[in-house]
Amino acid sequence: MIVFSELYNLKGAVSFSMEIKDQIKRSVSITDVVQSYGLDLKPAGKNYKALCPFHTEKTPSFFIKPESDSFACYGCNKFGDVFTFVQNMENIGFVEAMNLIIEKFNIPVEKKKGFNYSREKKYSVINDIALKYFSGNLSGSGEGNKAMEYLRARDISQKTINDFSLGYALNKWDGFLNFAKNKSLDLDMCIELGLLIKNSKGEVYDRFRGRIIFPIFSESGNVIGFGGRTISDDKIKYLNSPETPLFTKGKNLYGFNITKQFMREKKSSILVEGYFDVISLYQHGIKNVSASLGTALTPSQIHLLRRVSDEIFIAYDSDDAGIDATIRGIERMFEQNMNPNVFNLKGEKDPDDFIRKYGSEEFYETAGSSEDGLRFIINTLTKKYNTDIPEKKRDAVNQVAQYINKFDDPIVKEGYITIAADFFNVNEKELDFSKAIPARDSKSQKPVELLTSEKILLQSILKEPSFISMIEPLFNSRLYSVLNIGNLLKKIFSNYASENNMNYDLLQEELSPAENITLRIVFDSVDEISGDISILEKNIESSMINFFRLLNEVEISEIGKKIKRAERDGNIEEIKKLIIIKNKFNQQKYKVSLGGDIAKQ
Repeated sequence: MIVFSELYNLKGAVSFSMEIKDQIKRSVSITDVVQSYGLDLKPAGKNYKALCPFHTEKTPSFFIKPESDSFACYGCNKFGDVFTFVQNMENIGFVEAMNLIIEKFNIPVEKKKGFNYSREKKYSVINDIALKYFSGNLSGSGEGNKAMEYLRARDISQKTINDFSLGYALNKWDGFLNFAKNKSLDLDMCIELGLLIKNSKGEVYDRFRGRIIFPIFSESGNVIGFGGRTISDDKIKYLNSPETPLFTKGKNLYGFNITKQFMREKKSSILVEGYFDVISLYQHGIKNVSASLGTALTPSQIHLLRRVSDEIFIAYDSDDAGIDATIRGIERMFEQNMNPNVFNLKGEKDPDDFIRKYGSEEFYETAGSSEDGLRFIINTLTKKYNTDIPEKKRDAVNQVAQYINKFDDPIVKEGYITIAADFFNVNEKELDFSKAIPARDSKSQKPVELLTSEKILLQSILKEPSFISMIEPLFNSRLYSVLNIGNLLKKIFSNYASENNMNYDLLQEELSPAENITLRIVFDSVDEISGDISILEKNIESSMINFFRLLNEVEISEIGKKIKRAERDGNIEEIKKLIIIKNKFNQQKYKVSLGGDIAKQ
């Protein structure tokens, strides 16, 4: 049997990216990285604790563990290593997080030949080239002049055009397609990025045609997608990039890469709906603004704003759709124990119209007289229901109770119950929470029940993830099915294979609540085991042998049931065959050849 340590060296499990990852961890501690984001760490035994940067809390439940170079929050259940922390704080991918730490802490890293930025880098290069193409069209074509006239009519200056890298897509079906071919770009990748579309007939054509282009940047400044506003007669006014390998709408905010510094300075942020809302406010000096990219507000977007601001103002459109979107946004923030402020746009359709009509001074005055989210909901419901009618008043009170129930902080909830009861002039006990859906509490979720061997295997691969590529070939669908952690292991293996590294941030999104808690609990216990390769090898071999023994027992049990059925049917020949198979299973013993082989003896 080839021992695991030999395979470890023979197969070159530690790739260049893993070497750089380890070098980063040796050069800077997770404590230093966390403190660089302004978290106030307090000693807690051999660890440190702080208020979690990922959710609102009054009592610290966020812990830094220097010995394992990891963090865990027992309030929102986020956990991981230093790279996961930076990914969450900056809303970026793993490779971007590595590079950010390298640059931020001046870590001397030799990026050897073979350090693979994977497809992500190739996608980024294509988007950068597309950005230059769109920008060039805005200033270098007859159509571009028409687009410039449109922007000038909306009072957009050249400086603002440059600040936001605005561009133009020619009103042609093959404008970017021909450009991509001339630049020898990978057309399949261009389709994956949403720059091109391939129809059912196999025809390829431009997605964006005759539109002002608004590049969408990640927080770190990389182009991840595009939005387009028609200047022709297209019935679809706005068109965005679809979800792509680089672009997830719910995880990004338009303009945030530029405006987050102003949010930090003001300690407040303004959330709007449209590209022009962001651009117009910014141009008029209201620079702490971003847009939610035409999607319902998500916890990830709220997290971005919370990280850089103490107060959030919602300034969505004033039409019915905008009011509905405002209420949904307030509801999402309530779930994060936040009560935002809501702008009164004084009858104007959107912030773009408001700022161009009234100017920045009036905008600031409106901000000062804005109402909080709960009062906005109460006032909106009061207009909807005639509260002079007792039955209608009851309906309004019950709906308000459902919104208040989104808070899971008992002190905050109690305060808002009092406010609502006073407004409606009812006893606090009259607010009916029976129909309300309580906010999800991760602490109420039960973890997956683990066998000892399952826990040991998870501990071992979390301690040294490079083992994963060697044990994954030992698993098949039958083995996955008999393990409590079968589904969890599938997701871990898939996660590791995508980047040859554990991406905890991505993994946590794919796991069920119970699996997430299970993984976090095991992650917390990794320090209990040795990091010695030979010991980890033995742990894994022992666990795998136990797994196959368990599978063997299941197979024997299944054969026993088949024998009973054959006995009932009087099928003597079938009984004889099954008994022979059962005896073989009973005699079966296993040796694990790590790296992809299971030896039966």
